[in-house]
Amino acid sequence: DLDDIEKSVNRITGREREVLDLVVEGRSSRDIGARLGISIKTVEAHRARINDKMRSDDLPHLIRMMMVYNDDSER
Repeated sequence: DLDDIEKSVNRITGREREVLDLVVEGRSSRDIGARLGISIKTVEAHRARINDKMRSDDLPHLIRMMMVYNDDSER
């Protein structure tokens, strides 16, 4: 449900959103860490918190949610 996705997105921090956007682009944790100047462990911690806050079951589920959210945002 789009309202649930929007509420979940609103719970994540700015840094988590940066990580999330790069995850959705298909970037690896190593690449995300290099781009943002943070360690891979920090990226993994952000990813774990994102999954909790977004209530996603796995990476494909998270990506599908963000595709729906981004499609709606563009309208």
